Amino acid sequence: MISLMIFTGIQNLVLSGQMSEAINITNQLYPGLLESRPNLLFKLKCRQFVEMINGTDSEIHHSLKSPRHIGGGSTTHSNKSSPALSPHPYS
Repeated sequence: MISLMIFTGIQNLVLSGQMSEAINITNQLYPGLLESRPNLLFKLKCRQFVEMINGTDSEIHHSLKSPRHIGGGSTTHSNKSSPALSPHPYS
């Protein structure tokens, strides 16, 4: 029953775009699992990259809250692209 709850928790993290957290928890609870399945790890890392670009991955949220981030710590997202991430920053 506990393993089903853990699986569901990891699945919810993946579905909500929190790939870093999902990968970290999987590695903590099941060491070697992702390394033994390189195709799965590759897919998760690709999705993590997409989520980082979208600004929904937890690593992005942590860096935005960090005082080192230029421009403050606002983690709210609007429909407008960030000038730093936009291919046309001034359009």
